[in-house]
Amino acid sequence: MQDAAMHPSPGALMVIALIIAVTIALTVRSRRKRTAALAPQWQAFQQHRSSGQGQLLKVTRVYQHGRRGSKAVVTWCDTGRQQDAWFWNWHVPAGAYLRLQRLRAA
Repeated sequence: MQDAAMHPSPGALMVIALIIAVTIALTVRSRRKRTAALAPQWQAFQQHRSSGQGQLLKVTRVYQHGRRGSKAVVTWCDTGRQQDAWFWNWHVPAGAYLRLQRLRAA
């Protein structure tokens, strides 16, 4: 009796393997779709950056999440310079890219 409880049947192993294979296939498919959707946004970022109309920042590390925002270390993509930043009312994720543009006075 103990052997039967410890060793799953071949049918059960096949079902488990099928579930794992489907999960992996769906994950890979989802990532491909996400990458394809993000590619045009990245190209727009790069065009904006090369046109000299603004600056591009990367959120390097988020070190504090508060009720009213996040504190993070950001890196200026053009210079590589790092600095702290406060994101008011926004919980910015690490790894995010931000496009900054100067506002013109009216």
